[in-house]
Amino acid sequence: MSPRSLVRRTVAAVAGTAVVAGGLMAVAPAPSAHADSVAPNAAANWLVGELDATGLLHGDVAKTIDFALALKEIGGHQATLAKIASGVDGKLDAYAVDGVSYAQASLFYRAVGVDPATKAGNLVTKLEGAVDDTSGEMVYPWGGAWSQALAVRALDAANSTETDDATDSLIDDFECPSGGWGYWDGAHTSCTADPDNTADMLFALLPQKGKSAKIDDAIARGISWLKAAQKADGSFEAYEVNASSTGLAGQALARAGAAPEAERAALWLRGRQVAGSSCDGKLAAEGGAVGFSDQVVAEGRTDGIDPAAPGTGYDWYLATAQSIVALKAAPIGGPLAVTPLFVHVSSTVNVAATGLAVAENACLTIGATSTPLRGGATTATSFVAPVSAQAYPVTLVAPGRSFTASLKALDATKLKIKVATKIKAKKKATIKVKGLAAGEPVTVKVGKKTATGTANAKGVAKVKVKVKKKGKAKVKVVGAFPDRKGKATTRVR
Repeated sequence: MSPRSLVRRTVAAVAGTAVVAGGLMAVAPAPSAHADSVAPNAAANWLVGELDATGLLHGDVAKTIDFALALKEIGGHQATLAKIASGVDGKLDAYAVDGVSYAQASLFYRAVGVDPATKAGNLVTKLEGAVDDTSGEMVYPWGGAWSQALAVRALDAANSTETDDATDSLIDDFECPSGGWGYWDGAHTSCTADPDNTADMLFALLPQKGKSAKIDDAIARGISWLKAAQKADGSFEAYEVNASSTGLAGQALARAGAAPEAERAALWLRGRQVAGSSCDGKLAAEGGAVGFSDQVVAEGRTDGIDPAAPGTGYDWYLATAQSIVALKAAPIGGPLAVTPLFVHVSSTVNVAATGLAVAENACLTIGATSTPLRGGATTATSFVAPVSAQAYPVTLVAPGRSFTASLKALDATKLKIKVATKIKAKKKATIKVKGLAAGEPVTVKVGKKTATGTANAKGVAKVKVKVKKKGKAKVKVVGAFPDRKGKATTRVR
């Protein structure tokens, strides 16, 4: 695995905390009518399965808070939030030891409806005490715009008198001379801007939009910087292209109303979300998870996900948590289906998946053969039918949803028709067809009138036809293929 040199990752490893995901108490635009709920909930449900008995992501309070705030943002999951709250309560005293953790915990408790002033000896006053009274900066050894933004969010949510000074510090002290928000080196001579820090700044300032021209101008500069930093494929880079940066930046852009850019980020994230299928190797049981990078996903398919392995918390848990809300910006797919479900023996056909959303990963399995698919790209596979009639189980699996059916290879046959010897003109007559396969379509023609139907589980179809012309009439039926047919006669009177 390539080394993870992101500064924010290093901070978390050294300080014992992780950077909180975006979307903390910020004001979001009205949800789009095309907003996806399947992919975000698939990611959320995967992380629910990773919670330990105490309600934490394998004991990690900070990453669990990231996850909880994402759950709050997408709605629902109340039982899970209650479980997480219990887990955070159990470790709060050991966890809340500095400005970053005071801010994270304060935002978490407020999100779950608990006054943070009632926790850990008053998280709000402790956070206020961590903010310099003169500069407004929250002093933190490995800090940057991300840590200052955390303080601003939590202080603003508490209506603290420290909010204005902290906000001024975020704008004045953490914007890099070359643009974007980031962090300074130890000598304060070099500033590195990245999508994560810039997104965090926007999460802090967007709730204050309209409060002052200074705030509004900073928001505009941050949005412009993110738009310029976005890659052609929709991703964002912080030392390497990754899901965490793309998730944070995509969510910030969505909140700022930059819908096209937010959608592009969401589509990139969707392409790194595991379907959870036989196509995914050792990730077959990890449907909904979002991998940090293409390399991480590829390694996961080979090696699986080990909760105890170094990097797993960032490569999978944090990456998924920070992608959940951003995935909402992707356009939705339709109902999953596979077509055709009837093929002729000794034929070769393309079997296609329908309903896949753009960039949605999927796996189509016919019998024992699985093929990876992706919405908007590869959505079909070639199938060679056997020489004799046979049925194959078919499954189409995508993150958070699936479709099952049976693909039937059919041979020529003579269909049986049951029709009255005399039927009334201008009245519907029922034509009964036997010998079909279950679900097989059938076309019935009486004279010049045509109607269609579908066979039931017993291979019988009942089709109603209304004939106007009186006299002797031929009845012809055809199943899924021309050589599956039958005929009879009747008299229309």
